[in-house]
Amino acid sequence: MAMITRHDSPLQDDLLIWIERLFWVLALAASIGFIVVKLAAWRAGDVAGGGDDFQAYYCASHVLRQDPSALYAPIVVPSLEAQRVTCTPYLYAPTIALLFSPLANFSFVDARRIWFAGNLAIVAGIVAILWRMAGDRRVRRYALAMFLLSPALWDAIYLGQISPLLGLWVVGAVWLSARSGSLPNFTAGLLIALAGAIKPFIFILILLVPWHRRWSMALGIITGMACMILPGLLLLPIAASQHYVEVLSSVNETLAMPGGTNFWNQSAMAFWERAFQSGDTVVNLQGQPHRFLLLSSLPDWLLNPVKIATVAMILLATVWALYRRRSWHTQVTGSVWGAGLLLLCALIVAPLTWNHYLVIGAPVFVAVAEHVKAPPSGWRILIPAGFFLTVAQRGAVLWLQILPNPMLISLFFFGMLVWWMVLLQGGLAISRRLSDGAIPNALHDQVVPNDAT
Repeated sequence: MAMITRHDSPLQDDLLIWIERLFWVLALAASIGFIVVKLAAWRAGDVAGGGDDFQAYYCASHVLRQDPSALYAPIVVPSLEAQRVTCTPYLYAPTIALLFSPLANFSFVDARRIWFAGNLAIVAGIVAILWRMAGDRRVRRYALAMFLLSPALWDAIYLGQISPLLGLWVVGAVWLSARSGSLPNFTAGLLIALAGAIKPFIFILILLVPWHRRWSMALGIITGMACMILPGLLLLPIAASQHYVEVLSSVNETLAMPGGTNFWNQSAMAFWERAFQSGDTVVNLQGQPHRFLLLSSLPDWLLNPVKIATVAMILLATVWALYRRRSWHTQVTGSVWGAGLLLLCALIVAPLTWNHYLVIGAPVFVAVAEHVKAPPSGWRILIPAGFFLTVAQRGAVLWLQILPNPMLISLFFFGMLVWWMVLLQGGLAISRRLSDGAIPNALHDQVVPNDAT
């Protein structure tokens, strides 16, 4: 699916192409520079990276052996103290902790290296599926380059995040959702439920069920939710599940609408809070405190409706675009477009969004890269511009010392918003031409055969 755009002259096209190339050079240079810095920060002799987030998973595996009912409570684990492992809070469902339990058979260093190797294998799996999603050679080059050079991917690997695994489940679900047959659609729903039980924003993909009109996906989602709930209830003390409900309640109080924020949060609600909060903000950058002077403020009674209205408008526009393009629900390119639009919408409107969540939304890279096939236009320039913004945000600790404006922390948010606008405009443009009969429904798209399994 590519945007159809009018342009006035070859000279204008040449100018647009050069501007687009400039943005690509800036984006690629920034991303490669980030990777070099990240590799330099890798601890000598430990190829597994920092592992900050991995510590929560590793600690959970040991707590399960010592006292499963204390999974969500501070607890001293002698074997971890001996390894000088500091436990960070575990926030996922009890069933997920069961998946981490084999890690307790290894030392922290060995377990972290195993996890690191597993993440690399998972990334290879994501790349293989993205390759299949992007049937066009040019789209493949752009999509895979952006994915592999994205700071989100390197952050997720370095921190030992579970995001790559969730990304594999999501790309698998999107790929299978475009195929006909009950088994692929059921499996797609199952994967959506498994991933959504860990990161709830993924549940926005439930909207693919009515959009595709393949109801076996709904059965897969229900089955997946049962798989994520029942083992924890049956195999662990009931106290673990009770404490998990308390954790969810606590998180909900912090992040409930209109949305609490964290200084590095990349959601729309966090942007508005940074833009119009009152008072000064002091943030540690490279170990040094820096004060940010906030130029304006809004009272909560006015700020909260602004945040809620922003979320509502983005959600409504997303649903409207899906409705307009419903005739393409059975086609691979159309399916990737729909999933990419939904995932970007979720990342923008969620109360809390970290930059490495973009790895979970890996189909976004293919959906956006599809638009490089369009004629030169201002919209096509937004593809490398959006990528550059997502990369530039990761250099914040450097340039915020020169430009101390907390609104600039939201560059990743702006990048996602730009890409969301590209997909929205492209989908609506195709819909208009389809409704006018200017192009056939099967335009340059890959249709999955009815007997595909």
